[in-house]
Amino acid sequence: MVAVAVGSSRRLEYAIIGDAVNVVPRIESLTTEHIEVILLSGETRDAANDAIPLKRVGRAPIKDRKQPGVLWSPGVVASRGAPV
Repeated sequence: MVAVAVGSSRRLEYAIIGDAVNVVPRIESLTTEHIEVILLSGETRDAANDAIPLKRVGRAPIKDRKQPGVLWSPGVVASRGAPV
């Protein structure tokens, strides 16, 4: 992932470029197909390093990826329709 700032002192724009930026909206769109409110990629799960309890939701195809991604969800977040 690359973060860049482009412009001058009067006008500055900031952008993040990389695979993770492309995958996020694709995983977000999968929340409509699952009962989970929050979905995480395997890469995010690895980065969390057991800091929060996560449960495996399953595998799902992710656009422009050869292999399906493994999806995870926080173990403490209520699912859609479940009492809070």
